[in-house]
Amino acid sequence: MKPHLTIPAALFALCTSLVPSEAIELQCTSLDNPNLTIKINAPRYRNNWHIIFSFADGSTVDRAAQYGMDVGHTTWEGRLREDPNIDMIGTIKRAESGGYIYTETTIAHGKTNNQFVASCEEVRLPGWLTEPSAANIPPTYSTPPAREPSRGFSVPITQSASGVAIAQVRLGGIEPQPMLVDSGCSDLAITEATADDLLAHGEARETEPMRVVLADSSTRSVRTLVIGTVSLDGHELHDVEASTVPNGANMLLGIGTLKRFGRFSIDTSAGLLVFN
Repeated sequence: MKPHLTIPAALFALCTSLVPSEAIELQCTSLDNPNLTIKINAPRYRNNWHIIFSFADGSTVDRAAQYGMDVGHTTWEGRLREDPNIDMIGTIKRAESGGYIYTETTIAHGKTNNQFVASCEEVRLPGWLTEPSAANIPPTYSTPPAREPSRGFSVPITQSASGVAIAQVRLGGIEPQPMLVDSGCSDLAITEATADDLLAHGEARETEPMRVVLADSSTRSVRTLVIGTVSLDGHELHDVEASTVPNGANMLLGIGTLKRFGRFSIDTSAGLLVFN
């Protein structure tokens, strides 16, 4: 058995109180490696999911054996049993084109390290996974009051059980979206659907695709664009570069964009992203 599985997506080459007793079963295929399949059984009334990775050579990886799981409705979080500095978040979401997206985000020493994305089809689906996810709700547009970035402001953040800060970021006229604060990412990373919507509303312009190298030395073309306005709590930046990640993946607020707002720190006790 492989000791630990880490499959960075293209982006990272850059930068139990549950009811009732039912289970969703999904058969998934990695977007980066079609020879890698995943079977997910997520019992709604138990304290762990069964997530089995199967490789072409017949070997397998069992996430429940690797991580102590804290299970939510459509998300699990856990700490690697062999290394307490490594955490993982797994999430099931509906895909806009049908089926489901399973993502895994690895956090090492408090920083997002890589993200794995797989496309899934249901084997058996109960009724409890029917509410719309945020990825499938059409974005709402509005015109907020504009303020240029200024010194001495702070932005509320939330924090996941694994210690990852999450900020609400407004992209163009879209209502604020949750983005992981990621010092390992250079700029912004947004989903393909969000990029398409910004382009359709004239809120962004597409630029030359970027070729990136993945962990297995293969290359992928990644869409890039420039977003007209990006704001945190009303403080605006203009002409912000962004790359895209698959729909269903976490969107990221990278250090390059953060630095344009000013010098910053994260005050976890106060729940604030502080700019000086």
